[in-house]
Amino acid sequence: ISHLATAELDGGQVLAQTKVLIEKNETVDSLKAKVLIQEHVLYPKVLLNFSNHLRKSLEAEIASDAF
Repeated sequence: ISHLATAELDGGQVLAQTKVLIEKNETVDSLKAKVLIQEHVLYPKVLLNFSNHLRKSLEAEIASDAF
C-alpha cells in the first residue's frame, strides 16, 4: 500500500496497493522481501500518477485565473 503521509501512522488516503502471494512455507523474511520488491515497483508509478494529477490541477487553476 502506498498512501499519503499524515500525523497518524498509516492514516493517510490510500493512493495504490498491490497483492503479494503468500506461500504455504512463507517465512517472515521471504514475505518481507516480496513486499519490498512490490513497493519498489509501485512507488514510481504512484509518484508519476500523483505528480500528473498535481500538474493537471495546477494547469486548470492557471487557466481559470487567466479569464
